[in-house]
Amino acid sequence: MKLIVIRHGRTKHNVQGRLQGQRSNEPLSLEGIDEVRVALEKISEHQPSVLYSSPLKRARETANIIAKEFGLSVAERNELMERDFGSLTGLTWDEIANMGHAKLRELDKSFAYDYRRFGGENVDNVRSRIKKLLKDFSVIHTDETIACVTHGGIIRILYDVLEVEQPETTANASVHVFEIENFHSKNPFNLIKKI
Repeated sequence: MKLIVIRHGRTKHNVQGRLQGQRSNEPLSLEGIDEVRVALEKISEHQPSVLYSSPLKRARETANIIAKEFGLSVAERNELMERDFGSLTGLTWDEIANMGHAKLRELDKSFAYDYRRFGGENVDNVRSRIKKLLKDFSVIHTDETIACVTHGGIIRILYDVLEVEQPETTANASVHVFEIENFHSKNPFNLIKKI
């Protein structure tokens, strides 16, 4: 299966450096809409046959632009939602550091985060839902090209789950393409190549 993963376009909170997570339902900014339109060219190189999206507004608006371009309908999957930061949603990393939680940013970068004490989720919860999603896709869409609109934190976890070197950036409206084959071993996914 070929998996095209697209990060949603920019929002006002992205520009301000605020954590959006699952609890923020910001729309795309005008710049974000333009970014998605530019990304259509790269997506068209792979001709998706099915399109999934996080149900959050910024992702859904991105998916709607893609759907219109390729004549696809959009199916929502909760597994594609951004990580839940709990009560830290809407704050910047500087504001979080000023609250006495300066180490959280490094924990986040190193996939050692745990936002449960703030009412959010931990990295294991996120990994589990991404693995479930990939397993579902490998059964339902074995030989298809799947496009998924999701969030920066989810894209980073996807690279981690597939044991692929992290990209330098997961910028808004960035496009990440993988060829994945299912096999039955300790790791249920065999990454054929990162395109």
